[in-house]
Amino acid sequence: MNRVADYGRPLDAFLNSRLNNALREYVPNILETLVQSQLNKRFDHALFGLKPKHGIYSAHPTINDELPNRIASGTVRVKPQIESFTEKGLRFVDATAVEHVDNVILCTGYSIEFPCLEKGNLVKVRDNELDAYQYIYPTALEHETLGLIGLIQPLGSIMPIAEMQARVFLDVLSGTTKLPSNKERAEHVRATRERMQQRYLASRRHTIQVDCIPYMDQLAELIGCTPPAWQSFLTDPRMAFATAFAPCASNFYRLRGPHPWKEARAAILTIEDRIVQATDAKAKGSCFNAIRSQQVHQFATLLIFIVVLIIAFV
Repeated sequence: MNRVADYGRPLDAFLNSRLNNALREYVPNILETLVQSQLNKRFDHALFGLKPKHGIYSAHPTINDELPNRIASGTVRVKPQIESFTEKGLRFVDATAVEHVDNVILCTGYSIEFPCLEKGNLVKVRDNELDAYQYIYPTALEHETLGLIGLIQPLGSIMPIAEMQARVFLDVLSGTTKLPSNKERAEHVRATRERMQQRYLASRRHTIQVDCIPYMDQLAELIGCTPPAWQSFLTDPRMAFATAFAPCASNFYRLRGPHPWKEARAAILTIEDRIVQATDAKAKGSCFNAIRSQQVHQFATLLIFIVVLIIAFV
């Protein structure tokens, strides 16, 4: 996936909307087919030797604008897995070989380790799997006095999620919020891990995956700041439009609950303005103007899909 989506909008601004989240939740197979078709319009992954054996949403995506161009210009060549190393080169599983190799870069990712905490049995990590309620509270601890902030791999920005984690931890630490029982937390960890294993390709890199909006909503529910899912189209149509189509930023979680912000609504309605100002400091307008082309197209596609479904079942 490239960083810039249709009509020049940042990819995460497009993907992390409540409409797209609803599509992922209720019609995941159809959405995956549409996304795969869209990606292959930009460049055919099979033609470029990049088509994986798993689905798009079964692995953390690679966000890179340069790779297709480098492959097309010949500065990068895609090869299969390495079978073995020779004295100065290497051999691939397709029987091809390279006689001389200057450097080999192993992109193996990271191992989750907490030597001091694990030594004191405060945190338990097994093959990158961590027993922690909502990826914050280690289940090995009886009390909620230790929290892990930012130990997640989201489909979206990590900073708003880390902020929400900190809000939950401090709210619990102050005694304002009570967490579920230890038994319920352990069951939540088990169920979450099972759900992630069913969705993602088995790998050490997919043990702390979270979907941005559902995870933020779960944390917000703990402290009572869940944003209104869908504002009334009659009483506040601009906010309703932003709720459905705008990127789900932290401002949505300051509309109500602990520590609300009176300017949250105004900030939400001008999210797209601030995105556009990164390319043009003088750009001004509204949420409607900034996302009109892309989201009208998406909305039209959704309506066509609904009509087709109705016709198919009538």
